[in-house]
Amino acid sequence: MRTPGKPRRWVSSLNDLRPHLLFFLVLLATAGCALHPGQARRNNVLGDLKEQFNRDRGVPRLVVLVSPTCTACLGGAQWIQDSILKPNADLEIQVYAIWFSMLPTDSPEAFPAAQLLMSDPRIRHYWDSRRAVGAGYKTWVPSSVTGPIEWDAFYLYSADAVWTSEAPPEQIAAGRTILETRRSLAAAISRLSP
Repeated sequence: MRTPGKPRRWVSSLNDLRPHLLFFLVLLATAGCALHPGQARRNNVLGDLKEQFNRDRGVPRLVVLVSPTCTACLGGAQWIQDSILKPNADLEIQVYAIWFSMLPTDSPEAFPAAQLLMSDPRIRHYWDSRRAVGAGYKTWVPSSVTGPIEWDAFYLYSADAVWTSEAPPEQIAAGRTILETRRSLAAAISRLSP
């Protein structure tokens, strides 16, 4: 028989789970999203990227693969914002920042703060929970990365490039790590500037 005033054990256990359930629902709602105003939340980041890449034909496009807590990645992202985009405000370019988990500290919760480093309106941010874009680039473009996922890297494409096959078109500049190869990106961007 139940003692008056003492809650049932299963109700107490359910109350204890409430914060974990809320966290799980938030994680579920944000996983695999391409987060940009007006863009639907979907799990097919690679497909979304390819579609957007082709819609943006007519301007050069820059794909950036980064981790939201990797110091070098964040430094590279900040460098693109401060040294490429800010001084070239009139440059017509579209940047796709693909963020995904590569370190134990990476998570969808770290993604919003990382986006703030690249606040230029020419940047479209994606959270790739499946790391499909990084895995694809590892197979499509030769790299020094020993693992199965390419990251801390950039790929610059011409204005007339079209992504028609599984792999993206040939890039006009690429590099890894972003900071170590920034001079080649800066040189390629200067050739694009009017």
